[in-house]
Amino acid sequence: MPVTVTSKTWKNELKKQKVDKDAGFGDALDDYDKVAGKNLKKEADALEEATKKALAAGKLLKTNKELAAIADTFVIQAKAELRRVNEALKSAEEDEGAEAEGEDKELKLGLRRARTQEMFFALVFKGSSEGKLLISKMKVKPAIITEAKKDMGGGRVLRGKVSYANGDHQFVTKQDPPATMAKLIKKLAKEQAGIMIKPICRGGGDEDETEE
Repeated sequence: MPVTVTSKTWKNELKKQKVDKDAGFGDALDDYDKVAGKNLKKEADALEEATKKALAAGKLLKTNKELAAIADTFVIQAKAELRRVNEALKSAEEDEGAEAEGEDKELKLGLRRARTQEMFFALVFKGSSEGKLLISKMKVKPAIITEAKKDMGGGRVLRGKVSYANGDHQFVTKQDPPATMAKLIKKLAKEQAGIMIKPICRGGGDEDETEE
């Protein structure tokens, strides 16, 4: 949820209500407006500071329902936006440093993107410990799956969608997935992309196509 309470709207409301004390919330909004969308770390810090000031302003102006409501709205929106910014920061930190030799950059990128948007995946696997995880914005192309199967010497294919919620990568297939799927995906993400994830696998989706 984007933050819709800006320094301008807040100060205009203060002027309208003839209020000159706001516990520093207006200044904090000024600082946030300057860095929003420009620097993730500074944006996160500014959001945290503005949230503190908004809470203080809400207490100070609790008898003024209009201003208190605006401060409360900012707090709600800022918390949601801070979660998004922190996720973006986490992804940026993973980009730092050299890529490991043999690392699957496409898979790494796909797992990162899944944190902010729903992606498609295909899992090519043999047994419970060998496999290839493929993630794409669009449905994974059959040619790519065929190549993965060729490299593995055969195997089954399980397709679905992956998204992110509550710290987990959610892998959703149409039918109930194999009991070993989450463990295998966790292993593949670490080995092939160098990323530690917490996969949750479940059925109930609409993009599952399983084939031998």
